[in-house]
Amino acid sequence: MELLQKILVAVDGSDTSNNSLKQSFKLINNNSPLTVLSVSPHFQIDHPLAEVENLNTMLYNQASTIISEATRLAESEGVSIATIIKEGDVYKKIIEAAEESGCELIVMGRRGMTQIERALIGSDADRVVGHFRGTTLIVPKGTILQFKSILIAVDGSVYSDNALDTAISYAKFHKSSLNIINAITVADEILALFPDAYDKISNRAMEYLKGLKDEAERKGVDANIFLRRGNSYLTIVDLAKELSAGLIIMGSHGRTGLRKLFMGSVTKRVIGHAPCPVMVVNKQER
Repeated sequence: MELLQKILVAVDGSDTSNNSLKQSFKLINNNSPLTVLSVSPHFQIDHPLAEVENLNTMLYNQASTIISEATRLAESEGVSIATIIKEGDVYKKIIEAAEESGCELIVMGRRGMTQIERALIGSDADRVVGHFRGTTLIVPKGTILQFKSILIAVDGSVYSDNALDTAISYAKFHKSSLNIINAITVADEILALFPDAYDKISNRAMEYLKGLKDEAERKGVDANIFLRRGNSYLTIVDLAKELSAGLIIMGSHGRTGLRKLFMGSVTKRVIGHAPCPVMVVNKQER
């Protein structure tokens, strides 16, 4: 297992974005440069108004300024970066740039979602996670990436098992502890019919967690396991706070069609409430 080597950081000039760039410096291995991207939205309107072209020019110049600021920030930290500016739909151009550059990891900042984003289309971060066939690191506003304590949320699926590989790699490289959580919940209707449902599910879940702990330790990583009952995202976030986790890792379930525009509700809520960055691994084969 190896750490992800090629990294793309998408920046927009905001404080949240600048922080995500700073946190990405901690991921550099072998002095390989980061690729930093700024996307300039491009408007195409079927009307002979010069103002539209002027607006596009202004937006492109703004993207150039953002890249210049990112370059200065990287230089102040002694980090070498390659830079790209693209025009078009933000999330599409982020993924396009990552694929063209052969990047395995996209890093983005995430501010609080607007009411429209919550109700309708989601943010660009949602869309990148939904579409990118790689790994995405979302850095919520004001959070710090560190590797002293890594938390991975698992659910028994191949997606979370694949994410475990990534979590073990980071824990081994940084000589950090790995904490594995499985959150279980049973609907009241099921409990009414099967009062022992929690006990049976808990027993199977604990055996599953023990197997993951054994796997991590065979690969040289000390692991702790946690089985929690209750709302999935709340239990994950609460444990991250309890352990002072510096990174949460989750697997991304495969989605098709319109569902690819959005993260799963648990993932979205973990990112929205997490006290640290969240890495989403979108890989279906182990």
